This record gives sequence, C-alpha cells and structure tokens, in this order.
Amino acid sequence: RNFHGILVTLKRYLEIDLAAKHVTVDSAAELDATTKESLVTKLTKQHGSDLTFEYRVNSALLGGIRIRKGDDVWDGTIKTRLENIASAF
Repeated sequence: RNFHGILVTLKRYLEIDLAAKHVTVDSAAELDATTKESLVTKLTKQHGSDLTFEYRVNSALLGGIRIRKGDDVWDGTIKTRLENIASAF
C-alpha cells in the first residue's frame, strides 16, 4: 500500500550498492597508465572485478592521491597531512 515509500527505499539501496562498486581516484597531477593499471589491479584483487573507476585531477591536493570507494576513503595527499600537522599544534 505504500508503494512510493518502498520505491524510494529501493532506489536508495541501489544507489548505495552502485556507490560501493565505484572508485574515485583524486590526484594532484594526471596519473600515468602504469599507476592507473596498478591501482586497478590491486583494488580488483581486494574488492572484486565489478568495480568502475573515475580519475580526477585536483591541484589543491598538492601531491599524493585520495581513493574513495563507497564510504571508504584512503587519503595519502600532502594537503591532508599538512592539515593534520596544523591541527596538532
């Protein structure tokens, strides 16, 4: 009887499932093909072969890369390290 509520919930579950299979890689400079291939190999080995990848360049990161897969974030950027040092003082 609550079809709209059921459909909204189903849509949200589908969005969560798709986000869990999408990997976004942010870097300060364009990654070369070898680095991209290495990332794909390691992540598909750990999380399965049904991942999709998106690469973005963000010069504000200063260096390093940030990888986001669903709700998981691995941040190895210089910007974040500097922010962590600044907040420690």
